[in-house]
Amino acid sequence: GTLGNNTDGFAIRISTNNLQFGVCDNSTSCFSVVATYDITSVKDLHWHHIAGVRSGTNYYLFYDGVLKASATGTAYDIDNANDIRIGSFNDGSSNFDGSIDEVRISNSARYTASFTPSRRFAEDANAKMLLHLDEGVDVSGVDAFDASSSANNGTNNSGTWVTDARSL
Repeated sequence: GTLGNNTDGFAIRISTNNLQFGVCDNSTSCFSVVATYDITSVKDLHWHHIAGVRSGTNYYLFYDGVLKASATGTAYDIDNANDIRIGSFNDGSSNFDGSIDEVRISNSARYTASFTPSRRFAEDANAKMLLHLDEGVDVSGVDAFDASSSANNGTNNSGTWVTDARSL
């Protein structure tokens, strides 16, 4: 698979019935490290917590706080000026058909063993982006407000706001 245009980046994606966490190193085999979990039996229209974690050369994929897959590979550090895409590939293709809430990007490995997921993330020193995504457009006109101290606000390009996601 690719991340749309073969640029550096990490990705969590659903490919066929597999939930995957991997990295693209700007090569022709973008998912060069992949942790895969078969989700055929868990498509149940309920909210689920998904976490992709890199700790050194180890890659972990968690589903509802339970470690489901891991892989070992190169310790890629992604440092580029590309936009972060949530719900599609870098080129805007392959839009996710579902709802996304609570996106957090950190500069540390938060989980390396099973854990109890939080319903709503709190800002802390390791959060480099924290999007609650259920708040709608704020008073300043920002429609993807970053609640971390990094202030990496974003733009909703094609999604529909669901301001009471708990009712889904």
